[in-house]
Amino acid sequence: MMNILLNRPTPIYSESLRSYLNRLASSNYVSINTLLKSFSLPFPERLTPNYLAKHYDEYAQKIVSIERLANLPSGSLIMKVPFPSPNDTVAWYGLTLKRHHIRNSAAICRQCAGDNPIEKNVWFLRCYNICPVHNIAVLPIDEFYANSCKTFSKRIEGAFSNQDIGVNELNRLNDEFAKITNSFVTLKTPSGYIPVERRHPIATHRTMTQHDFFVA
Repeated sequence: MMNILLNRPTPIYSESLRSYLNRLASSNYVSINTLLKSFSLPFPERLTPNYLAKHYDEYAQKIVSIERLANLPSGSLIMKVPFPSPNDTVAWYGLTLKRHHIRNSAAICRQCAGDNPIEKNVWFLRCYNICPVHNIAVLPIDEFYANSCKTFSKRIEGAFSNQDIGVNELNRLNDEFAKITNSFVTLKTPSGYIPVERRHPIATHRTMTQHDFFVA
């Protein structure tokens, strides 16, 4: 483990943990992989909110140790990781989200990334489709959430960038996410839907292989 970090950039509230650790490594003239390895954290491609939430118990204390070593305010880094709750739910930036609301990889606003190479945590939300700062779509768009409006994206951006956002607004956003979850569940399990494991064998079809096309 690294014993000293001479340069200690201030975390940006909206940025991802990966983004901050990359800046921390760069300011101390080491590679991001060297920094992560020294704290037994996964390499950058896995250092995403979803992955860290799934392995919270394994990595949380290591992230807290970086806070202490960098002399950062308590919670300033670990708050960037979704905290897992029962029923595949996570608590993140004051919001209560289902795991399926979070992307496995970020969808970026190219203009934001061009202006300031900071990866935002809000880019990992599937329903965040329009950057309200530049009024352009993030890429790639998640088709299921493609109808998310600019106003909703702006409100989510507020939650992920303003630590003083009001409780009432957080509650309203949580209500919106609950509605999205209900719509998602309705879509996934329409009336009359029979799970594969309960279907009659005659109704269960195997996937054809190339070999099937050459059998007489």
